[in-house]
Amino acid sequence: MIADILNVFRSYLTEPVLDIFYPPVCFFCNHSLPAERKIICTDCWLSMRRVPSGAEEELLSGLSGSSIDRIFVMYDFDEQIQQLIHLLKYEMHFTIAKYFASDLWQHICSKSHPEYHAVIPVPLHPAKYREREYNQSQILADELGLLSGIKSNDVYLKRVINTPSQTKLNRQQRMENVCEAFAVCKNSSEISGRSFLVIDDVITTGSTLAACASILKNSDAAHVHVAAIATPLLHSDRTEHQTEISKIFL
Repeated sequence: MIADILNVFRSYLTEPVLDIFYPPVCFFCNHSLPAERKIICTDCWLSMRRVPSGAEEELLSGLSGSSIDRIFVMYDFDEQIQQLIHLLKYEMHFTIAKYFASDLWQHICSKSHPEYHAVIPVPLHPAKYREREYNQSQILADELGLLSGIKSNDVYLKRVINTPSQTKLNRQQRMENVCEAFAVCKNSSEISGRSFLVIDDVITTGSTLAACASILKNSDAAHVHVAAIATPLLHSDRTEHQTEISKIFL
């Protein structure tokens, strides 16, 4: 967690220096950005396609039998979202996390009355963390924590198996691939009776978030809600979209 905070700090120091030599323009439309904007202009941001009404309930019904009590997701996983998440995940453009977190928290508050004990990022395995140097889900969770006043905490869950790529796996195989990948870090008494919000960047099949929810519920968590930036699960050509996401994000 400390490393994530340091990386965010480094990013926020670097961006203003780069702006001196490379005046900021929108990544998508190439229009100049005002001083308060980074990466993407307001018009392009507002043009992003949100999931339709009822989509979250449809996603949850598709995960029947899981330990997830509620799903929050903002955007359809299209090319624009894909590019933004790539910039966040691999190029340290952490301002994007701030924008996404703001939208996501407003969305959560519009649909519920959140009373979470903690916001929990989907953890990376230590080997993968060393490779990437930060966890984009932790960055999102930290930004949500700042907005909500709810502590962001990566000490409840840990990834104990460095799962192989899920690119060619179907939903059932993905569930089996991650079902034992996570464990709790805390004594179950610190989880029992409490409600948690688990954060990830993309819901591809829901298997990862379902596995995290199951671990928390096995420690007697009262409620586990999950949230993500985007999902392809509402596409009629969802298999193709899931394959593309797997190539990029797993």
